[in-house]
Amino acid sequence: MDIDTQGSLVRRGIISYYAAATMEQATSMQSWVNLIEKKSGDDLTQHKITLFHKPMLHISGDPNIAVIGAPRLIDIAEQFDKNAS
Repeated sequence: MDIDTQGSLVRRGIISYYAAATMEQATSMQSWVNLIEKKSGDDLTQHKITLFHKPMLHISGDPNIAVIGAPRLIDIAEQFDKNAS
């Protein structure tokens, strides 16, 4: 279980949990995978999850693609809007 943005408990899968917990800090797909790896590794070390439950993800494609909503993308969109005006 996890808590959503309104404070309600939500049932999530293990990958969804780590994806949601790390997306805000990610700047690229590879950084997102690295953050998921670190967070789940920390939880494994602290015996919060087992090795069976630890996500093992990899990227097929360009690992440098920006994550939607990442700060860099928001800056680019704002700059585009300014130039379009």
